[in-house]
Amino acid sequence: MNNNIKKYFIKDPETPLHVKDNDPNKWEKRKDNSRKRGNKALQQIEEPPAPISQVLFYVNELLEFIKFDNEVKQRTIQIRQIELDNTKQLIIDNGIIAVNCHWIDYIYDKKTRKYTYYDSKYDIIKTEFDLSYPNDIIWLKFTTDGYLGVVAGSFDINFSYENTAGRLVNSVEKVWDETFVLIFPLTKDILNGRKKTDIETAVGNYLIEKGVPIIDFYSHNY
Repeated sequence: MNNNIKKYFIKDPETPLHVKDNDPNKWEKRKDNSRKRGNKALQQIEEPPAPISQVLFYVNELLEFIKFDNEVKQRTIQIRQIELDNTKQLIIDNGIIAVNCHWIDYIYDKKTRKYTYYDSKYDIIKTEFDLSYPNDIIWLKFTTDGYLGVVAGSFDINFSYENTAGRLVNSVEKVWDETFVLIFPLTKDILNGRKKTDIETAVGNYLIEKGVPIIDFYSHNY
């Protein structure tokens, strides 16, 4: 892999670590982690949000770099459509602009360690992009005033305030824009032996390098 691309796959060493349940100091450590992520969220909103069209462009640019090992020069932007929730959605290069879709939560059986249900739209995306698995996607959601809230992966698109990203958005007095989400299917030529989390890390790091504020700043490092 080209050295110019490798750096984006390195996780931020400042990322707060997950605290195990058996850690005797777990509550204090989790409090410290929440404080750190909350302070980072406050720092991010001190900067103006990046235009959503620019965020879409940056992610598409990075994914093309990854596919062609940073050898991308001139290319034609590909535009087509996919139908989700009986509505035609626009695909620009590698990204779907999914507008006014209703995303149903998945169901996971802890005993069997299997997903017993997930939204059928993920299977539609899987078929359209010839993905290996329906959860081979990266998705980005924004606030109503245009801030990128989180860089996430898998088939769990949601607008909850009960998870880390939602709590951080609420803590800085922002509100999720539930009218759309950007989805980037991780095709075989993008993954190319990498893990989904590797691409998620690269996307977040690339956006940060480009000056895009992210409220859940460390989300792509987990």
